[in-house]
Amino acid sequence: MADPDDLAIIVVGGGQIALSTVQELRTVRGHRVVVLWRRDSDFARAMEDARAIFIAAARPDSSEGLERDAR
Repeated sequence: MADPDDLAIIVVGGGQIALSTVQELRTVRGHRVVVLWRRDSDFARAMEDARAIFIAAARPDSSEGLERDAR
């Protein structure tokens, strides 16, 4: 797992494209991958399996979702 001080790459979206993007990004070390999307336990589990940080946000494309990652 990446260090919390590493660069964060944020993926906003769900589905197969987001999952494959995260899987590709996780092949490169030195950053963490954060996924913002609506609450979906199956998708969250897939993101955890891909070693990404999943944050459920009512409006993932809003500043609310991005501010949650900054904490």
